[in-house]
Amino acid sequence: MSIRHAWVHRSVNQGSYVEGAEEYAAGNNITLIPAACPLMFVSPDFAHRCMKWFFSWRGLLEVEEEPSCS
Repeated sequence: MSIRHAWVHRSVNQGSYVEGAEEYAAGNNITLIPAACPLMFVSPDFAHRCMKWFFSWRGLLEVEEEPSCS
């Protein structure tokens, strides 16, 4: 089995993120998303849409599309 993509959950605190994760992923040809909760992006409910908007507004989260809380 070969892992090529990974998402490390990281919200208001460390979550499952560990120091060295990004370096390990880069060194092993793994595309890593090292921040945020996947539920903010994959079929988000109202609460996760609002968290995504808030974190983006505060500059704590980089997103490609315009965040919405509606």
